[in-house]
Amino acid sequence: MEILPAILVTALLLIVGTGIIMLVLVYQKKQLQYFKEKDQLRQKFEKEMLEIMLEIKEQTFKEVSEELHDNVAQVLTLAKLNLATINLAESDIAVEKIDDSKELLTDAIQNLRNLATTLTTLSLGEIDLEKAIEIELKKVEKTGIIKTMLKVHGVSASINSKKAFILFRIVQESIQNILKHANATLINISICYEFGALILNISDNGSGFNLSSIKRGNGLQNLKNRCKVIGAVCNVESIKDSGVTVSVHLPLT
Repeated sequence: MEILPAILVTALLLIVGTGIIMLVLVYQKKQLQYFKEKDQLRQKFEKEMLEIMLEIKEQTFKEVSEELHDNVAQVLTLAKLNLATINLAESDIAVEKIDDSKELLTDAIQNLRNLATTLTTLSLGEIDLEKAIEIELKKVEKTGIIKTMLKVHGVSASINSKKAFILFRIVQESIQNILKHANATLINISICYEFGALILNISDNGSGFNLSSIKRGNGLQNLKNRCKVIGAVCNVESIKDSGVTVSVHLPLT
């Protein structure tokens, strides 16, 4: 009679042992899946960062090249012509040309300083998001076709430089979309620091569009994908003839 309880105990131990082994295997499987998803997210983030770095670098070089060609080179050429045509026998005209040349050289130096500021602000090591957006809006205003406004609310918080790069690229893409499609006269950007989060709003007063008519794979979807990479949430609102607002909510932890 003692054999039966022993068999039952043995069977019970086998069942318990098998259950524990099953739980361990399930846990290990979930853990491996977690690390796999984490690694995929990291790879996706690094790929996105590389693409954004290259995009910003390419765009910055293009803008620097255009600025050197259209402004600095032109100003220096005018200064050179002024100095080359000075006739010391005509003292009054010579003095006037020298003064004009000084002003032109001052403008050239200021343009070069502005370029240096842009390159420093968008250095690959770190980025001052607010300053970078301010510089971007000034470049837009120089076109003379649209007004811009930047407002910052709350106390500025430290942002991971990689996340700041992606936020800045989102701003650039939004501005490009406005310039290409919105027929707007005003771009309004606000940065709000509150409740442990950064809220970035980019809006315009342009023609807007019907959100239901927008297909997948467009620029707006690209903005949402980039937000997802940094753990932010992107929301796009638009009413026909009432402009577009892109809102980004990034938790600051």
